[in-house]
Amino acid sequence: MVNIALFGIGSLLVAFTDNYAMLLIGRAVQGFGASGIFPVASAVIGDVFPPEKRGRMLGLIGAVWGIAFLVGPPLAGLMLTFFEWHVLFLINIPIAIVLLYYSNRMLPSVRIDKPSALDPKGIILLGLLLGCFTYGMNNLQSLPLSEGILSLMVWPFSFQLLYLCSFW
Repeated sequence: MVNIALFGIGSLLVAFTDNYAMLLIGRAVQGFGASGIFPVASAVIGDVFPPEKRGRMLGLIGAVWGIAFLVGPPLAGLMLTFFEWHVLFLINIPIAIVLLYYSNRMLPSVRIDKPSALDPKGIILLGLLLGCFTYGMNNLQSLPLSEGILSLMVWPFSFQLLYLCSFW
């Protein structure tokens, strides 16, 4: 619910600004909220649904994201022919309010007795690997793909580190 609220607040900030700095702040708040919606929704499915129904529910979430990915850009382009860009962000506000209302009413409020332990070495390793992978992918040049992947600015950072650390 916090992630949905942050996404809505960020959308509100962006929708009502004409200031570039506030636009960036609103997009950052919106992005921070959006970054937690999918993982938390997946975790809630793991907590709420029995094992035999989890796959179907996770598939539904994936289908919604896939449909949004396909339908969203053309729909936004169509809307921009009739409205200003601010409207694209205003649409998120009533959706966030409805989601918060029903989340508050329907989600169980039972706390888990024993929280799972964090894996600090795994978190650090994953952060380093993803950082190296991102660095390597960003160094791909407009060369033929085989030359770009095998270049010294890509290969050591992207694929070898992932390969070597997958055994750890």
